[in-house]
Amino acid sequence: MKTPVWQRPQDLVAESVSYLALPTGIDVRADLSGLEIYADPMVKKVFYNLIDNAVRHGGSVTEVRFSCTRAGQDLLIVCEDDGTGIPDGEKEAIFRETYKRRYGHGLFLVAGGILGITGMTIRETGRSGTGARFEITVPNGAYRFEGERE
Repeated sequence: MKTPVWQRPQDLVAESVSYLALPTGIDVRADLSGLEIYADPMVKKVFYNLIDNAVRHGGSVTEVRFSCTRAGQDLLIVCEDDGTGIPDGEKEAIFRETYKRRYGHGLFLVAGGILGITGMTIRETGRSGTGARFEITVPNGAYRFEGERE
């Protein structure tokens, strides 16, 4: 574990895309310019994992979008895709260590380890059949926009 640092999610998404061999026809867009989050350096694996999972398990995904919105004092970073979505009965299970072991421990590590270090949480709020939607809650004090300082 390393000390958390300020990082730009816009750059982390771009870096993740550069490491993934995305099939032709999949567009990854991020509208996170100017946003910085205070997170463990491993947070880049969160963005990588979300994109990779959308492509591998989302069916006919053509687009993965990242955006953010304020939620009271906190901030939500939203990752949405236009794939098949996650069945209602599996929305909480996908974050468990024992979920479909053949796929590894990606979301379990994302939720319980990497994000939890700085008090962030993640949940899936999409509608099955219309795409997955992940909301990462970044607590007040762990995000800022360019020009803002502590």
